[in-house]
Amino acid sequence: MNYPGVIKLGQKPLVDEIKCIGDGLCVNVCPARPNVFLMEDVSRVVHPEACVDGCTECVDNCPTGAIRIIRF
Repeated sequence: MNYPGVIKLGQKPLVDEIKCIGDGLCVNVCPARPNVFLMEDVSRVVHPEACVDGCTECVDNCPTGAIRIIRF
């Protein structure tokens, strides 16, 4: 239900492209549809709006700590 004047809180991941090794684990563990990430030379956030509130699978599974969650 939408309420006028009420802002919905959410989250989105940020990828540190210097730390990212391009292993694609974030793509594989992301439960969102569409997937939040796209694997190129490094992982890129392409659908931040799809990020599931409270989910930290990408952060928990990134072996280099290249991903962090920003809450808004």
